[in-house]
Amino acid sequence: MLSLQSPHKLVIIFIAILITQFSVTQASDSTARNSTVSVQCMGGFSSNPVTQNATCLDKDDQRWVCPRAQCGKDGHLYVSMKGCFHNGDLRSGASNQQCAQYNNQPNSFYACQNPGGEVYLCPYNATEGQPPYITCADCVKSEDQVAPSGGPGRR
Repeated sequence: MLSLQSPHKLVIIFIAILITQFSVTQASDSTARNSTVSVQCMGGFSSNPVTQNATCLDKDDQRWVCPRAQCGKDGHLYVSMKGCFHNGDLRSGASNQQCAQYNNQPNSFYACQNPGGEVYLCPYNATEGQPPYITCADCVKSEDQVAPSGGPGRR
């Protein structure tokens, strides 16, 4: 019976319960922090061939770091966008681009960088459905919540 136990034993039991509870909470937080997920890079995408990592912004602009080899759309490391203008210059004429890096911009546009490093501004019409995006697997949430480095301009 607990009421017959000495106060010292009760204190020790209480401390043991607190330590156990703290350890379980820390282990759960660590597991959640280190778990990997698949992410739809709707806000932006850039990759670094040197580090073999990619940076992905989800629809809420949360930044994720992913293995570059685990990213793609239809087997490619780019998305196709239509009606793009070189450096945003309307006089350049509209073209279709394979965007290896991209960022969502204000006013329904995406800044797009093709595999050759040329930058384009590509319109996105919400009435046509979702814009194309790359999906990455095995991603971890980045502590640093800024735009992908190395990608085209960001709002």
